[in-house]
Amino acid sequence: MDFSNNPPNPQLLLKGMVSARMQIPPSRLWIRLVHGDSIISNDRRYLVEFDGNYRRFTEITSKGQETIEDKIQYDGKDVSRYRDGDVALYEIERDTGSTVFDPRNIGLTETYKAWGQIDWFDAPEQKNWEVSLVGSESINNEAVWRVRITAPHCKFDWWINDKENFRVYRYMADMGENGRYEVNSLYGDSYPWLPTNVVVQFFDKTGKVTRETGLTILKTESNVKFPDNTWTLAGMGLPTNDITVTDLRLAKVIGFWNGSRIRPYSEPQPPQPFKAVPPPMNTKRVIFIILILAALCVPLGWMITSQLRRGK
Repeated sequence: MDFSNNPPNPQLLLKGMVSARMQIPPSRLWIRLVHGDSIISNDRRYLVEFDGNYRRFTEITSKGQETIEDKIQYDGKDVSRYRDGDVALYEIERDTGSTVFDPRNIGLTETYKAWGQIDWFDAPEQKNWEVSLVGSESINNEAVWRVRITAPHCKFDWWINDKENFRVYRYMADMGENGRYEVNSLYGDSYPWLPTNVVVQFFDKTGKVTRETGLTILKTESNVKFPDNTWTLAGMGLPTNDITVTDLRLAKVIGFWNGSRIRPYSEPQPPQPFKAVPPPMNTKRVIFIILILAALCVPLGWMITSQLRRGK
């Protein structure tokens, strides 16, 4: 292991890594997320909007168009999700399967979970975990430091370039007999804060790859000026036809979203504008009129024919 004469403090390297990610400006990312194993493969695309802890994921088509079928956002406290025509509100700790992860974690962790916090990496002392500097290495001709956190049943390693805004080129979670995750990242020039291509592989205890996740950032916008209401229901661009809103924290329907506010469940629906509705058509009357017209057509046709013959 090649150490310099003045090796850096590994905890400061982790803090630098987190600090660099927390300084990412408000941004929009268009990403492609592909999950796969031996049984199933899932290929999705999202528009990701975020500003610090605030974030929203909107599923989009391959042409970049919003589907509005699934929108989910986190306002720094709770999650709001629009799906299948309804809205659900709940704590982020409850979320285990949706895509509303912190994009600042891209390349730093093996799984994209909603509850994963960006700042846990630089506070291992709170759990009495050991932090050590494994050594210096080279990845893609870049000099990096390998930093390790040792927990009771696993080890976490990051390969950090402290000369390039604390970029992380590799991450590994070694869980012993339960296998390991390896994460490899590539960076571009247009968006320097996050890797633009990340591959996550899970190896079982025999060393075989059994699961793989690929994340690609297709397009970016930085220093975005988001409106003040962006992280509210009003900012989600939802339909306005009285969408049912369920608060899972209370386990009940609390009202209906009407485009500007949640109308409480107990509040009656406002009266709708009067529209004149024509009376329903009487089928018997219609048949009667048709018969009369048909009866009139016979003598009328005879009269016309007789006049034509006389004219000749």
